[in-house]
Amino acid sequence: MLFVNYGGGRYWIFEHTTWNGLNIADIVFPWFAWIMGVCITLSVRSQLRNCSSRWQVFTHSFHRCLVLISLGLILNSKTTNDLSKLRIPGVLQRLGFSYFIVTWLECLFMRPQNAIVRWLTVFQDIISSWVQWLVMLVIVGIHFLLTLYLPAGNCPPGYLGPGGLHDHGKFSHCTGGATGYIDRMIFGPNHLYINSTPVKTYETTVPFDPEGILGLLTTSFTVFLGVQAGRILSHYSCSKARIQRWLVWSLICGILGGCLCGWTTEGGLIPINKNLWSLSFVFVTASLAFLALTVLFIIIEHLQWWSGAPFQQCGKNSIFIYVVSQLVKDMLPWTWKPFGDGSSHTEFLIMDSWATSLWILIAVILDIYEIYFII
Repeated sequence: MLFVNYGGGRYWIFEHTTWNGLNIADIVFPWFAWIMGVCITLSVRSQLRNCSSRWQVFTHSFHRCLVLISLGLILNSKTTNDLSKLRIPGVLQRLGFSYFIVTWLECLFMRPQNAIVRWLTVFQDIISSWVQWLVMLVIVGIHFLLTLYLPAGNCPPGYLGPGGLHDHGKFSHCTGGATGYIDRMIFGPNHLYINSTPVKTYETTVPFDPEGILGLLTTSFTVFLGVQAGRILSHYSCSKARIQRWLVWSLICGILGGCLCGWTTEGGLIPINKNLWSLSFVFVTASLAFLALTVLFIIIEHLQWWSGAPFQQCGKNSIFIYVVSQLVKDMLPWTWKPFGDGSSHTEFLIMDSWATSLWILIAVILDIYEIYFII
């Protein structure tokens, strides 16, 4: 995350895709949301087992949601503190809302103890959460219907393109289709992100925010798939059972994502698109997340070949590091003005690697002194 946010050495693979497709940079945000879901399962279950009331869990999650949203707005004010032009959506705002939605759902319906029926043991993680699954599928269904069938002004229903010069300028004012239309109607054009990825390539003229309202629904589903991974962790104590189920989920999500996008970058019913947080994007990134968790679990927990350091230390202060790194992003000693003409990747690679390493060092020092910024 840090390396990508600092520029990734200006290599294209560490940049966000212009519209459809998937680069390494596009995986960072959904993985953060997904692993947040894993933590929700463990946290809520632990609180309920420790005799915390569901109301206490609810209020705690609401407080955390408000803190994340507030931090996100503070970061947005770094660009402008003019309230008439302040960007309202953002990364932390989306994390805050999706965290609250999923935690609220788990708080209402999660059982503190696993009720095991012998002949249903294989599927106990799913059966015990059938209500949550039903609610999330309804949310996904609403997103699907709005995305494909909502009349978006003068734009055709189901338009998923970037607008601007795309498709010979036929839908130049339709950037993001229903997703962009809803944000412009609710927030107004002055409160949206003005430097989205299609601006440079397609010369779009209408603002589009990649962290808008409609994508919040599918981001919540990303978080919920992380909850499912955490549920497997809490329901099954055997490493083999955990690994098998995570791999099955990785395969299922990968197949669903591939079918939705037609196994191509630009084709299919719903292309992979981080800006829209499309359903295919959810499934593909979740598939990779399940696979990554499996590999790390085998290496760190099962075989114990690696402790997870120093990235484990970064995770203990992840929000603090993200917020402060954004605030001091253009300051010494993290970054500096390149000495050359900026045409070479070498100095950018050194600078971005240095900035990332410096934050890792800070995380390790904070962990040594047991200083943790928890919201």
